[in-house]
Amino acid sequence: MKSLKILQIIPHFKWEFGGPVRSVFELSSCLASIGNDVTVFCTSIGDGGRITERDFPENLLEEHLGKVKVAYFDCDYNWPADRLGIHLSNSLRHAIDTSIEEFDIVHLHEWRGTPNLYAWQSSRRHETRYILQAHGSSPLVIGKQGPITILSKILFDMSVGRRIVHDASGFVALTTAEAKQYMRAGAPMERIEVLPNGIDSREFKILPKRGEFRRQYSIKDDEKVVLYLGRIHKNKGIDILIDSFVQVTKSVQGCRLVIVGPDDGYLSALRDMVDRLHARNCIDFIGPLFGIDRIRAYVDSDVFVLPSLYEAFGRTIIEATACGTYVIVSDRCGLAEFVQRTAIGKVVSLDTGSFRDAIIQALCDRSGRIGPNRAKEIVMAEFDWREITKKMEALYKKCQ
Repeated sequence: MKSLKILQIIPHFKWEFGGPVRSVFELSSCLASIGNDVTVFCTSIGDGGRITERDFPENLLEEHLGKVKVAYFDCDYNWPADRLGIHLSNSLRHAIDTSIEEFDIVHLHEWRGTPNLYAWQSSRRHETRYILQAHGSSPLVIGKQGPITILSKILFDMSVGRRIVHDASGFVALTTAEAKQYMRAGAPMERIEVLPNGIDSREFKILPKRGEFRRQYSIKDDEKVVLYLGRIHKNKGIDILIDSFVQVTKSVQGCRLVIVGPDDGYLSALRDMVDRLHARNCIDFIGPLFGIDRIRAYVDSDVFVLPSLYEAFGRTIIEATACGTYVIVSDRCGLAEFVQRTAIGKVVSLDTGSFRDAIIQALCDRSGRIGPNRAKEIVMAEFDWREITKKMEALYKKCQ
């Protein structure tokens, strides 16, 4: 069977920028492992906007990416890229325009943005096909986004966004809910394929021993750990989690909330909140963790909580479950229906009381749950990248 030459385009390619980066990384690696020629084009913001060997203390970067080629292009201006998500890069535009016709298919990993504009312009000139994937970014209003962000989305859609959608050969939605968002944005139903993100089953086959994370961060063996892992952003609902957890401590002794993740503009406000609630002694902010370090955090936690105001997918739900950790998620998460249907965790409404009650129950009463090994089997069967990659490859061939 003929292999494909595939170009993945994503605005940034560094762990701190969240789930889409890891998804593109792992999808590209799997596509290359089955014989395809895969290249990733992205921008770098300043000196730290790249995935490097330092992000893989347990294995070499080369071992993970395999034969995938990654090309970083400097942003012309770092401030609008860092603060506004506008990635202006003449070098990226030139690279796309001079090489796009070499590829069988182009996969755009954003709904709006200048890299999409560059790719759309070049695809029209060189008659190259592309597919579009939003990774949750298609709605005009997401969580607590401000009026300037919403206005910029409207202007982009009016000026060029609708034409980018119109000319796309196919679309990848993470869930049926996201597929409906695409249709509201003008994508034809017959061009939309629902394919979830996956996880690399090799990472979770042999888990680290329980206690390694706790020893590193001086957490007692008998403490009950509630974990949040993700970006520290206002749309993640971490303020609701903190408020809920403080109420939990009034009913459950010896518990600790551990918040893991890179700051995305909200860390200072959350620290101030913890100080106002006099909760420094039971709430820890420990920064971002990647690779085996994040898996140790999942393994050593009693419950994982994702209280997002909006979450197109929520791969941390899958990762936590694959580590044997019970999950509690808001009903705004893309995987909420899956969590409820399979009973791997609990789905609650987005309010302090609901999260408080769910956390107390999870910490104090394990009856009625399916076992952690069975929960792991469920997510591995549903979200193994190897199977998802075969379906993605078939979509590429259909659209080229």
